[in-house]
Amino acid sequence: MEALLNWLQNNTYVVLGVVGILLVLLAVQRMLRGVRRRRKPAELHPRLQAYAGTSEADLEAEKADAAGIVATSSTGIVTGYEIKQQIEAVFVEGYRTPNDAIRALKAQAARRGANAIIHLSQSRSGAGKCVAQGDAVVIKPVVAK
Repeated sequence: MEALLNWLQNNTYVVLGVVGILLVLLAVQRMLRGVRRRRKPAELHPRLQAYAGTSEADLEAEKADAAGIVATSSTGIVTGYEIKQQIEAVFVEGYRTPNDAIRALKAQAARRGANAIIHLSQSRSGAGKCVAQGDAVVIKPVVAK
C-alpha cells in the first residue's frame, strides 16, 4: 500500500494528465452523441403518429396544389366570375394555424378539379386545432358585352 502511495505521490502530474484526458474524451463522446441524436428525426410513439406534422415534401406538394385555386369567398359568389360547376364540399381539420388549414383546404379542392372555393369558413375545434370548410367550385371570368 505504501508503495502505491509513494508511486502516486511521485507521479501526480501523470495521474492528473490521465484523468484530464479521460474527462476530455468523455465530453467529446457526449457531444458526438448529441450531434447524432439531432441528425435523425424524432421518433414518435405509434399512438401519437396521427399528431405528427407534415414532411417538407408533402408541404411543398400541398403549396403547389393550393396555387391552382384562383379565388376564395366566404359568400356564395365570387365577384367578376360565374360559377360553372360545383364539385363538392371540402373539409380539413387538425391544423395548427388558420393559414395552414386554408392552404390544405385549397390543395384538397384543387386535387378534385376545382379552381375556387366558396362559402369558406374556419374555426377552432375544442382541442385548439384549426378547421376549415367550403365548397369546391369551377369558376370562369365574366365576359363584358
